[in-house]
Amino acid sequence: DARGNIGTANANVTVAIGAPRITGSVAKVGTDPSGAIFVDVVLTNTGTGNARNLKINSLLFRTLSGTGTVTYNTTLSPSVPITIGNLDVGTAVTTRVYLNVPATATRIAVTENGPVQDVLGTNYTYSTSEALVP
Repeated sequence: DARGNIGTANANVTVAIGAPRITGSVAKVGTDPSGAIFVDVVLTNTGTGNARNLKINSLLFRTLSGTGTVTYNTTLSPSVPITIGNLDVGTAVTTRVYLNVPATATRIAVTENGPVQDVLGTNYTYSTSEALVP
């Protein structure tokens, strides 16, 4: 530095080279002030390797109980594909999506699909599904 001090430092870096494994869950289901139904989808890397370039390429919906068709609310939700980015082992990210759910649908399933890479650039795909009551 300007006073002539000299120093050294060491740092340990751990790179998890195993395979990422993406699992899903729902953190919250609710209604915003406009009456739109939202779902907070949580993606977690439960694998042995860090995930890179994670995306949600598609969201699929199915009515499990009741009747009616559930659709993605493109006005309030992020555009698909949704770029998540990097997700190290043991970490999670929450993404809020809005759905158009008819009052007659009493239990629904949400499925997320997309690509993910490991730290070496190997391509994987994931698919995870959650059931919920709107």
